[in-house]
Amino acid sequence: MSRKPRREWEAEYVVEYCTKFYPGEKVIYHARLGTFPPEMKSLATEEGELSLLRVYLRWADAIVLMADQVHIVEAKLLPHLYLKGITELELYIRLFKETPEFERWKHLPTYGVLVVPVEDPLVAQMCRARQMRFVVYKPSFWDEFWSEMRRRWTRPPLVKPAEFYGAGP
Repeated sequence: MSRKPRREWEAEYVVEYCTKFYPGEKVIYHARLGTFPPEMKSLATEEGELSLLRVYLRWADAIVLMADQVHIVEAKLLPHLYLKGITELELYIRLFKETPEFERWKHLPTYGVLVVPVEDPLVAQMCRARQMRFVVYKPSFWDEFWSEMRRRWTRPPLVKPAEFYGAGP
């Protein structure tokens, strides 16, 4: 049985949102933030060892570099991930100021933007309390995405439930 190629829904969502709302702006997708911990970087002597340190780096969905401000965009398609988006944005805003590649922009006001397809008033309030922007934007592929998620959540398990051997009545 051949598998369908994995569709990167969230990446597609971010690109669609940024293309629509930031036309003509410099957008960096899947942007690396932060640096390697200095004490570990000094111990890594080979390229392979440095690549292992990549687990310490963080990646924002998108960073929009404008003339007068910076937006760090984090998109979540599923409501149970919205709170995770807030904490990620808090970290990304902090790391943005420490990332050498963004030295030219670190003096600009930097805002977190949480993009979601379904309104959540409590999460919106939490974003406002942190001076973040909460944007409800339903992507063009929303019906297809939601149909695929429902199919995944309702299909029978692909493996048989575990049996306990030798643990009879």
